Amino acid sequence: MRFESFYPFLLLVAPFAFAHFAEAMVIYFFRMKPFWASVGFSLFINLLTLVVLYGCSVLLGKLGYALSGLQVPPPVMLFFWWLSVVTDGFLLRLVLKKASTNSLFLCSLVMNTISWLFLYFFITNY
Repeated sequence: MRFESFYPFLLLVAPFAFAHFAEAMVIYFFRMKPFWASVGFSLFINLLTLVVLYGCSVLLGKLGYALSGLQVPPPVMLFFWWLSVVTDGFLLRLVLKKASTNSLFLCSLVMNTISWLFLYFFITNY
């Protein structure tokens, strides 16, 4: 098996792994969880948010938006970013009961902005 056969897999997984790790670092730097707990928690949050965003994209597709792969109109992309910020904020609120709501949503805003900007620039420059 040659290494070149892994390129499509790496091009798909590597950017999302980096975004996941960046979100875990934000959770850690906001002192919400210890490092390894923030990595696991970030994976949990990202999977649940991905389910919500997928459901929303299916609903938008049924409403007439033509969402084909990575060709998403900017207003829809901003809506998905906003929805991921709100979803992550509520998921953080459900698990981290001791933290203040302002710090939780600020953490959600920072981590989603970093990951969405990284993924946007990775996708547009690939």
